[in-house]
Amino acid sequence: MYVEDHCQAIDFVFHDGKMGETYNIGGDNEVSNLELVHRICKILTQISAQYEEKKLKALIQFVPDRKGHDYRYAIDSRKIQKELGWRPLHNFEDALKKTIQFYIKKYNS
Repeated sequence: MYVEDHCQAIDFVFHDGKMGETYNIGGDNEVSNLELVHRICKILTQISAQYEEKKLKALIQFVPDRKGHDYRYAIDSRKIQKELGWRPLHNFEDALKKTIQFYIKKYNS
């Protein structure tokens, strides 16, 4: 989930949430870690000619799972959506692209 959406959700909870209640904040985007890495490789090649998707994917290394490893990450955010009317403003792909562009700019300066 995009950082601005997460901050906005916290603001909704702070101002409109019920004291003592728990609100899960999520973007309704469930992807595997491997799928996320593949999407990052694809976006990098789309925004910068210095990256080649095949070479980036060749850098992916698989390691043994650690104890308690999560195979999926899923958040049920229906409560915050229903009770507080909050929904993320950014779609997953656009948010991921903005995040990648931020880090490229930050570390290539």
